[in-house]
Amino acid sequence: MANKSSISNPYSLYQLCNGIERLINQRLGDQLFWIVTDLSKVNHHNRGHTYVELVELENEQIKAKVRATLWRSVRAELEQTLGSDFYHVFKDGNKVLLQVKVNFHAVHGLSFDIRGLDLNYLLGDIEKRKAATIKQLTEEGLIQKNKSSILPKHLQRFVVIGAKDSNGYQDFYVSIKQNKWKFAFDFNVWNTLVQGEGAVDQISYRLDALQAFKNDLDAIIILRGGGSKLDLEPFNHIDLCKSICNSAIPILTGVGHEDDVSVADVCAYAQFKTPTAVAEFILNRSFELEKEAIHYGETIGREARSLYLKTESDLNLNTERIQSLAKEITGYARHLISMGVKNIQTYHEKLKNQYANQLALHVSNLKNLSLQKLQVKEPAKLDLTAVQIKDFARLSIQKEKHKMEIRHKSVQLLDPDLLLEKGFAIVSDNHGIIKKTSRLKAGDTVKIKIYEYELICEVLKVDEKWILNLTKKLQKN
Repeated sequence: MANKSSISNPYSLYQLCNGIERLINQRLGDQLFWIVTDLSKVNHHNRGHTYVELVELENEQIKAKVRATLWRSVRAELEQTLGSDFYHVFKDGNKVLLQVKVNFHAVHGLSFDIRGLDLNYLLGDIEKRKAATIKQLTEEGLIQKNKSSILPKHLQRFVVIGAKDSNGYQDFYVSIKQNKWKFAFDFNVWNTLVQGEGAVDQISYRLDALQAFKNDLDAIIILRGGGSKLDLEPFNHIDLCKSICNSAIPILTGVGHEDDVSVADVCAYAQFKTPTAVAEFILNRSFELEKEAIHYGETIGREARSLYLKTESDLNLNTERIQSLAKEITGYARHLISMGVKNIQTYHEKLKNQYANQLALHVSNLKNLSLQKLQVKEPAKLDLTAVQIKDFARLSIQKEKHKMEIRHKSVQLLDPDLLLEKGFAIVSDNHGIIKKTSRLKAGDTVKIKIYEYELICEVLKVDEKWILNLTKKLQKN
């Protein structure tokens, strides 16, 4: 015998679901609700609708989940309002404030129709995420890391990361290439996505790859043309910002937004509002360096001219002093030579007279002796003896005259001008010419007369053999 259920009149599934649908329609009707939710599994259908799952997470666990649809008509209105930001808003992971209508269908179950969006809530959430990213980078000691790198005064070699066909890059290119100063730069562009899906991965990859050229590059420049605030989202991503912070090469950003600063801007060595502003910074830096170089060149030229004139003046002054002293020394030396010649001539005459007197005396004595001791018959022998005596006297006089000539030539060889011309020098101090008996000590000043010059020197050391070690220095006064 079959068992019978004790439950009478149960509902069918359809009856229950249909009852829920009628209850919801009666109680809620067309009432709209604002809800905060995360977006997941966003699907932009080619028929113009967008399908999405609305989820709420708690500790990474799903607390609630409902299917939602953005029908084509409502989507068209939002696209018109948001423009290109529409796809930045409706993407996985965004937390948004949506206006929804609750639906229930016996087959499809519970779902929401999306009727509106509060964009300010999303922007506020973006700012919160930016603040959290900056805080994390600061706590990890990365936020100022790229700013501590060294940026040369003249940026000669750099790489641009950006979309090559974008207006932003074209503005930068024209500004650099057609600058009025004709500065030349060595750079190229690595064509890259700078917004939308894949931008974070591409920019981060190129930044990391360029580190292999850190010794060859002066800077890396990240450029992006104009766009909305939501277009900046890739530049707030933690992974991209870490790549910027860890770069050993200085990074300049020009992401083309006048009113907002991305986290990438905060991390970079320097940030600029537009690509054109980056180009102006590079050109102005080179111009200032050129001005500085010209200034230093002019300063060096003035100093060189001043030094030349002073040196020329000192040289003329010292030349006059040397010539004056040379005249004094030469005049004194000529006086000594003249006195020596006179003394030699006097001595020569004295010797001549002395030998003549002695000869006459000898001849007289010999004659007297001859008259006394020789016979008259020997006059021829006497005359021969007289001749021999005269020859002896003549030879003696010639011999002494030859000696005098040699002495005269020796005195001439002592002419200071001749000695100086041969490389000798005359050393004197305040007491006159330094002789064997002179005593010098370290710190004394001496004058050294050499051919055509006079050196004013200071004695550094006097060794045991009285060899002078001198420091040559022209007298300044």
